[in-house]
Amino acid sequence: MDSDFIKIPVYEGEHASEGTRAIYNEHVTDIKISGADLPSLLPENSDVDLTINIDRSEKITVTAYFPYLDYSTDIEVDSTQTSIETSWLENEIKKAKGSIAELKEDGNSDNGQLAKVEAELEQIEKSFENNKNDVDGKQEVLTNLRKSLKTIDELNDTTEWPKLEENIKRRVLSPRKSK
Repeated sequence: MDSDFIKIPVYEGEHASEGTRAIYNEHVTDIKISGADLPSLLPENSDVDLTINIDRSEKITVTAYFPYLDYSTDIEVDSTQTSIETSWLENEIKKAKGSIAELKEDGNSDNGQLAKVEAELEQIEKSFENNKNDVDGKQEVLTNLRKSLKTIDELNDTTEWPKLEENIKRRVLSPRKSK
């Protein structure tokens, strides 16, 4: 069915960007494979093997192989840059605010850097609300959001080890009682 589909976002990143958040990279396009593209019904959670090829002219072609169906399909991708989706950007701002809340829960509420990035996020959100329909405004919001997220990632990295250490100490000092 056309209404059943797989959506695969494709991003282009700088050298050594492997493993980074998608938002740090440039969104190129979304590959969409619908049920109408397949010869028969594909069960939910089935595997798909994707091979993405980019030639020198930056033309993108994708081969999707569905092992369950033993079927391959080739997809030519329109890689012309599109504007930033408003709903996607809104969701990324919400995720960033969620990351701030997690950092606060982990006892970082007295951290001056956290308060600064939280204020930056509030300003980013206001700017986004005022520029939802402006291409340049959304690009500026994305650029500022990326800067704030890098700070959030740094704060996460500095608190991750102490949290792990605390969990280990808690388990060692209060082992479970066997019945």
